Amino acid sequence: MEKLLCIIIFFLFTINPLFSQENTFTLRGVYVGDNKAKIVLRYTNSTEKEIIDTVNVTNGKFLIKGNVSFPSFAEIRILNEVTDRSNHLITFFIEKGIIRLVLFEKKPSQYTISGSATQKILEKLRAEQKSTFLVWDSIHTNYLKMSMQRLLDKKVLELRYNKQRDSIFHVLSVIERKYIYNNINSFFGAYFLNYHLDEIGPDSLKLIYKKWPRKVKNSRYGKSLLQEIFKRDRSSLHNEAPDFKAVTITGDTIQLSHLYNEKVVLIDFWASWCIPCRESFNKLKESISKFSSDSIVVVAISTDTNEESWKKAIAADQTSSWIHILANQEKKENYKILFNYRSSPIPLRYLIIKGGVISNQWIGQSEQNDNELDNALKRLLNNDAKQPFNAP
Repeated sequence: MEKLLCIIIFFLFTINPLFSQENTFTLRGVYVGDNKAKIVLRYTNSTEKEIIDTVNVTNGKFLIKGNVSFPSFAEIRILNEVTDRSNHLITFFIEKGIIRLVLFEKKPSQYTISGSATQKILEKLRAEQKSTFLVWDSIHTNYLKMSMQRLLDKKVLELRYNKQRDSIFHVLSVIERKYIYNNINSFFGAYFLNYHLDEIGPDSLKLIYKKWPRKVKNSRYGKSLLQEIFKRDRSSLHNEAPDFKAVTITGDTIQLSHLYNEKVVLIDFWASWCIPCRESFNKLKESISKFSSDSIVVVAISTDTNEESWKKAIAADQTSSWIHILANQEKKENYKILFNYRSSPIPLRYLIIKGGVISNQWIGQSEQNDNELDNALKRLLNNDAKQPFNAP
């Protein structure tokens, strides 16, 4: 019996990656400030479990040990004795080995970190983006000041601000993409690629994945990209729309294939917090109002995490005549929809013709997208229009 127990323990500690010495990290920290502060580290460990580890600062030092299979984005918060809370969030890459971190109570943004090769790449990226971030801070500060003082018409001010914001974000994105491609076979490139998927075509994504080493493919970043490639393939134009069953806001269970066998279906991915999504609803309601309800149905799939906010938005936007589905992790059956459809960035729409083929897809809100959708419906449903018109 004792021999069997020894074999089991040996197996656990040598085979299970959680106990593998190869995956261990040691975070050695120095904290310049309140000696009674607490350090809270949040990261994802070797078993893909989110870990929140809290330690006390003792004599200006702290020590945290854990396991990561590959470089993982981590965050640290400093809690002081008085409030037991902190507004300062420090983010960095943590990886196996010894990581050294120096934190300052009065200047938390001026922390220093060593021991992570992935973090070094990130710091080079941030240094190159720094001047652009400073310009952005100035633009944002000026916008807030002018908003409070009402120096310009609100719409004019917002239009100018949005144009400046888009320009700044474009510059930051270009710099980031350069670092992604320069480090494409590393965990750094794989991590940041997930934030630029919408800017890269499906064939390029497949080529990138094919070139990745096995260690990157097996990481959560690699698995995430593979899932994205799978979703894009399944929900691409001229393919049959992936079927699904889901429970609606009214408690009814619907099946997509039952709908598209009888009607044209418009799937709309959105969320209550997405302003462009909700701004597009008036034009959508106008477009579908031209046709019989027997010929077209809107299936609105929300990725909201707050069910109450979702319901309030539906009531406020007056879209209760649509089929509404909440697809988040709490709604397990509904959440499966997101495994088969590309569902971001939102708003994202699919037009499915009778028989189940995806005929059109629109990403984002724009006047062009609204007009294309309107024209597509006219071509498909001219015979079902409430008032005849000439389809373009």
